[in-house]
Amino acid sequence: MRVVFAPDFRQGTPYQSLLATALEQEGVEVAFLEKYHRGLPFTRGLAGLRADLFHLHWPEVYWKPFHRWLHYCDDLWLATRGRPLVLTAHNFQPHDQPLQWKEQISHRWTYHLASAICVHSETAAETILRTYRVEERQLHLIPHGNEAAAYPPATEQVKAREQLGLQLPKGHRLVLMFGAIRPYKGQEAIIAWWKREAPEQATLALVGQPQDAAYQQKIRHEIQGCPNIFLRDEHQDDANTALWHSAADVALFNYRQIFSSGSLSLALGFGLPILYPVRCATVDLLPFSQEHSERVGAFHSLEGDFGEKLAALLKQGRSETAAAAWSQSRSWQHTAQITANIYKSLL
Repeated sequence: MRVVFAPDFRQGTPYQSLLATALEQEGVEVAFLEKYHRGLPFTRGLAGLRADLFHLHWPEVYWKPFHRWLHYCDDLWLATRGRPLVLTAHNFQPHDQPLQWKEQISHRWTYHLASAICVHSETAAETILRTYRVEERQLHLIPHGNEAAAYPPATEQVKAREQLGLQLPKGHRLVLMFGAIRPYKGQEAIIAWWKREAPEQATLALVGQPQDAAYQQKIRHEIQGCPNIFLRDEHQDDANTALWHSAADVALFNYRQIFSSGSLSLALGFGLPILYPVRCATVDLLPFSQEHSERVGAFHSLEGDFGEKLAALLKQGRSETAAAAWSQSRSWQHTAQITANIYKSLL
């Protein structure tokens, strides 16, 4: 069985690489739609790849500019006339913008053509059912694998901080907001809260590549003069990604909206307790062992329960035992087995 993944996002996230490697162990050969053709990228790209099945991730990549979007529906229909289409619903809408009529049309058409739609949580499935009226038989619950598997192993916290050049007092806590610095991540609201109510002996670290130079300058201006907030506004390689998650005590998220998140899986894979907003209910965090469920905190508002929940998680810190439990519950081989069975049922 030969499956083609598109788009090829292996440089941006380890999700596809980890899943493809595990699928190979299930007898599934995975190829990637690497070359982009300006006209009909799906139809022309799949020609010659001998694909039995087409697995689409992040279809929104193919919706810009406008002239490309105009041909999207026809292109996807032509490309899947002779093969099943599987869609993984990583996102409900493009980041940093509301769901507009063009995206709604594209989503509806994609869901309509898909023989199977993979979602990472029951709440995500309910959202798609309610919004796009797909058939329940199309939806399949696929657990999001442990993204920490793609990175070097954790380092002892003191050594990790030394290697990163962090000069923090002994016992000082580090709260990590890791990943691309973009408006939908909600870093600005956290900065404002931190200025007012930062916990004692705790530092906030914003680590990642800014969206653009203008937003980078804005964030730099907002943290100016704040000794308990620092910014590492540059891309982090795999080694540094592992070091930051080893150096931290809590991973913090404040997405304005999100459908699924590899970053949360990455933090849990390194044994960090995580704090994220209740509004991100579609993020897949269960099942997780009852023993470690207290390490996952969800807050309602920054003005309400945020500070209390952050303080509780700061007392816990990173745990190798919790990291092992998450890794075991989120085996990529288990995810691949479920995915391969969906492929086989369609063929």
